[in-house]
Amino acid sequence: MNLFKNRVVIRLGGVLIATIVSAVLTSNPLLIIFSFTFGVIFILFIYQSKNGYDGHNSINWILPILKLSSQLIKIDGEIKGLEIRRIERYLKDEFTEKRAEKAILKFKEYLDKRFNIRAVCEKINRTNKQGEKLQILHFLIKIAISDQFLSKKEEKLIQLIMKWMHIPAYRLKSILALHDFVYEDRQRNQKRETTKPVFKTSKAYSILGVSVDADLEEIKKAYRDLAKVYHPDKVRDINLKANAAKQFQAIAEAYQLLKSKIN
Repeated sequence: MNLFKNRVVIRLGGVLIATIVSAVLTSNPLLIIFSFTFGVIFILFIYQSKNGYDGHNSINWILPILKLSSQLIKIDGEIKGLEIRRIERYLKDEFTEKRAEKAILKFKEYLDKRFNIRAVCEKINRTNKQGEKLQILHFLIKIAISDQFLSKKEEKLIQLIMKWMHIPAYRLKSILALHDFVYEDRQRNQKRETTKPVFKTSKAYSILGVSVDADLEEIKKAYRDLAKVYHPDKVRDINLKANAAKQFQAIAEAYQLLKSKIN
């Protein structure tokens, strides 16, 4: 914990002790309940501080994500200036100017380092809910496809990150369907499909993660499962919430398309 947090802990601790002493001496029921509640809040504050969670508006929250990004961009053995500039531009678009500047500096520093990816994922698990972890994964995929291509090595690393972030592997097909890219092992001159408000039926099936012969009940279940984790209310950070809203809309459009097709 930093100096400010240490001072807060000391002051809160003093207030807590004084409250407990007063409660014991007076045997006042209301004071006893208050001191107990205050104690629980104090313990939660200490736990949260020790685990390094400073809120989704803190630069500390984005650092583990940048560590993963730095490893992802190096996975093919080459760091391209164009990709770095795209990442810088993406960070500037996603975050406040001050936060983006710090993030860019840290990202460049991380490019020269190697990290224990599993340990980084475990730290992310401690401070993020499932819906937020999905948004982090989407961020990483955007980094991977910043050159409009997804390589096999990038895909394998993303699968590994999903495993260590406790995101079910079966979700990958649906997640990738929400992005526009070309697999690198296909011809590079392949024409990319333009994203439209209403999807082609095949893409709608991919987004919901169901087979083309799925019945209405299977489609409804897939939609409900995705809606639970992609709903914007499941995400705390304002930037991630905006991304989640777009993805939630895409999932809803895919569901409506398949629903109308079957009906």
